[in-house]
Amino acid sequence: MTCSLCNRSSEDKSLFEFHHFEPIATRRKSEDGIEVCHQCGDQLHLVFDNYELRSIGNNVDILKRHVKLIGYLKWVRKLPITTHYSSAAKKRKI
Repeated sequence: MTCSLCNRSSEDKSLFEFHHFEPIATRRKSEDGIEVCHQCGDQLHLVFDNYELRSIGNNVDILKRHVKLIGYLKWVRKLPITTHYSSAAKKRKI
């Protein structure tokens, strides 16, 4: 599998999650989404609220170039996909 955002890959499917384009609070019957690694999935929810994610929609290219993610993606691509970090620590800095 390959992460749709950072492009890191692994055969271990447990390192990935399905990210729905439409937040669960407003999702009806749409199952549109992308496979992302756990770190990218956590980062999406750390830096975007549901309104922002809904407005971006299903455009992965916009997410990859978004000012809130571009630095993170550049950084995380250098790390092994098995690297884990605490997003709670990042929340305290914001």
